[in-house]
Amino acid sequence: MKLSGLDIFVVFTYFAFLLVLALYFRWKKIVFSDFSVAGRSVSSMLVTLSLLATLIGPGYSIALADKGMNYGYLYFFIFCFFSVQYVLTGLYFAPRLQEHTDCHSLGDVLRKAYGSHMQVVVGIVSLVLTVAFSAIMAKVGGSILSGILDIEFNTAVLIVTFIGVLYAVTGGLKAVIYTEVVQAVLILVATILLLMFMLEEKQVPVDWMASALASTDKAIESHTVISLIGLSLAFLLGEFLIPPYANRAFASRTKSIASKSFIAAGIMSAVWFFIVVTIGVLSAYFINQGGDQGAFIGSGFAVLPSGLLGLFVVALASIVMSTQESLFNAGATSFVRDIMRNDGADEVKDLASVRIVTLFVSASAVFVAIYAPNILSILLAGYAVWVPIVAVPLAWYLLTGKTDIVVAYSSVIVGGVLSISSMVIDPAAIENGLAVFVGVFGNAVGAAFGLVFRSKRG
Repeated sequence: MKLSGLDIFVVFTYFAFLLVLALYFRWKKIVFSDFSVAGRSVSSMLVTLSLLATLIGPGYSIALADKGMNYGYLYFFIFCFFSVQYVLTGLYFAPRLQEHTDCHSLGDVLRKAYGSHMQVVVGIVSLVLTVAFSAIMAKVGGSILSGILDIEFNTAVLIVTFIGVLYAVTGGLKAVIYTEVVQAVLILVATILLLMFMLEEKQVPVDWMASALASTDKAIESHTVISLIGLSLAFLLGEFLIPPYANRAFASRTKSIASKSFIAAGIMSAVWFFIVVTIGVLSAYFINQGGDQGAFIGSGFAVLPSGLLGLFVVALASIVMSTQESLFNAGATSFVRDIMRNDGADEVKDLASVRIVTLFVSASAVFVAIYAPNILSILLAGYAVWVPIVAVPLAWYLLTGKTDIVVAYSSVIVGGVLSISSMVIDPAAIENGLAVFVGVFGNAVGAAFGLVFRSKRG
């Protein structure tokens, strides 16, 4: 992959801009609540774009385009369940979460409902999930940067992570949100331009959509009904209010802003998924099937002119960093509040602690990115644990306000055990979403058992 002098200038100008912005936030005085929840003062537009930037990470762009190349529009429909999740979160959960103005993390919320032991469990699961997710960002970002700039992979991982951690350490969530807005705009503009250039190329036949729909039909036939249901359920529940998203609800100025922002981001994400899958579908006319560069990156280098290619590379970097910054912030906040159990009495001490932990989270992500053989499986396994142990009891509490500890712990234990057992017995359950399905089923069984146990004791 070769960049022109103009493209390289665009890339380095962008990185220099980010460093200057990070130094600007370094001199702004903040307290712990600014770091963790942006002072609970963020507007609707900023929350919406921040959510969108966090959502459309490498897994939802680069990998989704590859799915489009190989499976037509099948994965567009599957990914739309994630958009549905965002809309449902905006309608029913985000505004209720925003009401907890004394909370900085999901562990804080669930401690109020189910006790301090639940808070620690949520903190541990949140930390593992954010480190694994951050490692994927670092690995993908390092691969992109090393291939484009022809530098060593480990060096590229450090560069990508270093810039992301600068914002998370210096300015906290407020700095992260502001930079994510810039990154979201860059990503949207560059990707739309890429699609427009592809559609104008002569290699694309008039009947490309009919061919894509035929590929979609074949892809559906190659999947079992159970696997399609499992995948859909995984996308509907797998990232339900994971720490980076929950923090946006906490940071919203009002309940209405929290609600509208999630709904708007959900609708925009569905449009985004369609664009990215279409790029993947069209990429078959420009690069070899399953080419070394992948559908998304390969298409950019195949059709974009000098200058715009540099903008596209910047957008790729933004895709990585926008998600990574949020994860560093969320993971560190959860560690300090849920595992260390800092109660917020000393905001100066808490701020110092969370900055140190941010460095620990980022260093852990770099280590896993460099040495772990299969991070994606770790992340998908994390989702399968997150849903029965955190997502289900959180959703139940936010919707009903009920705090039956016996039922909650019974549901979490059975759901978690069944989900983990299914992954151990059949590793394929991780990637086809079956582990999530089993975990939710376990939640229902455990809750029923808890109700019976409580009634007999009472």
